[in-house]
Amino acid sequence: MKRVLTILLIIMMLPVAALCEGFGPRQFVYKLHGQTRRYTMEFTPTQDGGMTVSWGIERNLKWQSGTFTMTPEAVKRGSELSTLMPIDGDNVTLPATDTYNMLSAKAFQELKSDGRFRYNGVEYVKQESADGQIHVAETVDGSEMWILDNEKFPIVMRMKGNPLGQNWTVGS
Repeated sequence: MKRVLTILLIIMMLPVAALCEGFGPRQFVYKLHGQTRRYTMEFTPTQDGGMTVSWGIERNLKWQSGTFTMTPEAVKRGSELSTLMPIDGDNVTLPATDTYNMLSAKAFQELKSDGRFRYNGVEYVKQESADGQIHVAETVDGSEMWILDNEKFPIVMRMKGNPLGQNWTVGS
């Protein structure tokens, strides 16, 4: 009887556990002006519909860490990729327009339905899809992104040709 109750309890908790799941931890490898930084990042949904990105990096034999929190409005309708750099000990709540290394639900829906979306005032157009990622290219400067094809976590898995010089790749 105890075994049956335990199994039932586990089955009942599965939907709750699924809601609490996040994306990560994954290594984000950033390249900027010849420098390389490897951050460990984990994306965790907040109870109010926002998203927290916890990051960490070992620098100068010390572990540095902090968070970026996206508001529920940003997760739903954000239209800007934040360009803030992590600063040790900072726990930053981003403006309602900004997401961090991911698209908003609105932009992701536009990409899926229309094959294009606008972020940071620039239009990106779908190029191809492979390996669970959607490849897009920006129509003016030619920057490219590979976005995880996942409506809960539309993470920018790779950025190439960023006009700001900051490019990245996500590993496991």
